[in-house]
Amino acid sequence: MKIGFIGMGIMGKPMCLNLLKNNVELGVFNRTQEKTQEIIDSGARFFASEKELGEWADSIIIMVSDDEAVRSVVDKIEDKAIIVCMSTISLDMTRKLTTLSEQENFEFINAPVSGTKKPAEDGTLVILAGGKEEVIEKLKEAFDAMGKATVHAGNQEDAAKMKLVVNYLLGTMIEGLAETTVMCDKIGLNKEAFMKTVSGGPLGCGFFNIKSDNLLNKNFEPSFPTKHMLKDLKYLEQELKTKDYKVKSNLIDLFEKTNKEFSEEDLSAIYKILKK
Repeated sequence: MKIGFIGMGIMGKPMCLNLLKNNVELGVFNRTQEKTQEIIDSGARFFASEKELGEWADSIIIMVSDDEAVRSVVDKIEDKAIIVCMSTISLDMTRKLTTLSEQENFEFINAPVSGTKKPAEDGTLVILAGGKEEVIEKLKEAFDAMGKATVHAGNQEDAAKMKLVVNYLLGTMIEGLAETTVMCDKIGLNKEAFMKTVSGGPLGCGFFNIKSDNLLNKNFEPSFPTKHMLKDLKYLEQELKTKDYKVKSNLIDLFEKTNKEFSEEDLSAIYKILKK
């Protein structure tokens, strides 16, 4: 299967490199062509537009920032055999794309990923695939190249729900780790010893291990930018409001404050807001 890929951001670039390492025939498009150079040098074909890429590819993977960007890309692809959205989008946009796929007779798979920059580089993302099982099976080679597991979440909406809920949990985890680190500062507890205690016990996990380095070294280079976390939290809040449910914690408020000052920095920059 010839795979087209649109979006060479923090996640898209390493995902493309892993596709090429696994001998997937790959074509790419990005609005800023310079960002595709390493991918092209590694064996991908560059296309000058979404339309041209759609004419060549059997399936198009989209990995861009938000609802508006995803819809813009989809509208520019005329030959829509299989559209795979690996971006995190809202339930509202998921429903619109599902309806569009039925009207225009193309296959739509919603397949957001659990994992940030490092898992994308390592090819260990968890892919949350929603849609027809037989179409997901056709994408197995590509999904296996980018991830360590593919979870068939159900339909397209189920995949969106799964991703948004998982990201909410991720947000609570980084807020908890960041705030307890601030507490260590306030009460004079050695932060390195605290992090060793966390990583060495039942609380130890890959996410905490990565983010503890951010917090100890005050390095907030983005692997998952604050602005994207806030966007995902807002998508979830938007859906929950339709179910008459109000989010109980102040997590969204904290990320709104973080986004005002540190939108381009890693979500662990919430530490700097909590520190104030």
